[in-house]
Amino acid sequence: MHFAYGVEATPLISDIQEFVPLLTSNLKLIEAVDSFYIYEDEHDAINVMSLLKEAELFETLHPLIVLDNGSTGECFFDNGFKGQTWTYLYKDILTAFLLTGKCEQLEMAKIQVDEQLVYKTSMEGSEVFFVEKQFSTLVEGIAAAYNCKLSFLDLDKC
Repeated sequence: MHFAYGVEATPLISDIQEFVPLLTSNLKLIEAVDSFYIYEDEHDAINVMSLLKEAELFETLHPLIVLDNGSTGECFFDNGFKGQTWTYLYKDILTAFLLTGKCEQLEMAKIQVDEQLVYKTSMEGSEVFFVEKQFSTLVEGIAAAYNCKLSFLDLDKC
């Protein structure tokens, strides 16, 4: 897991071919997905954002979580998207956590969490779950109901 910045341009950008080289040359572009341009470096993303604003082609800037392994949940499509190589999650609206407990109770808790699941991946041998921040209290309740331990991750320090 690492982080990147997604600059979303208006769909009109595909009609203006001279912009594509400006958005990709001499920049740390990870990849372009439709009208999303994903940069490793925040400075590059801000420069591209400024350029697109001048041309009235800017939509929004998203801090992204970049993942290369895992599986999507029922709530994925409102909270992320897939590129050719990576999966991207919108960092600002998600929370990540670890869930541990006795085998049977843990499995039951995971079934309940699946209803709100955006994405599940593995890091250093542990399953990491991503849900929308608004479901944090619900997830805490599920963990308590099944006597599981819940540990939220600080995405700013990962």
